[in-house]
Amino acid sequence: MSHLTAFLGSLFVTASSAWATTTSPTPTTPPATTGGGIADYWWLILVVIVVAAAIWYYMRRNRTSL
Repeated sequence: MSHLTAFLGSLFVTASSAWATTTSPTPTTPPATTGGGIADYWWLILVVIVVAAAIWYYMRRNRTSL
């Protein structure tokens, strides 16, 4: 058995036993909602910017000079 397999096996056993023993709390009141708006989508905006930058970079890099 390789060291990586042993490590991943022990990690899985530890995580699964910890997950099995945790209990979910029963909420007494509903969670407060946020105000909404564009701030809720910051991660999506960031992904779009990164993808657009990558497309721009690779399109510019592959352009041949005349």
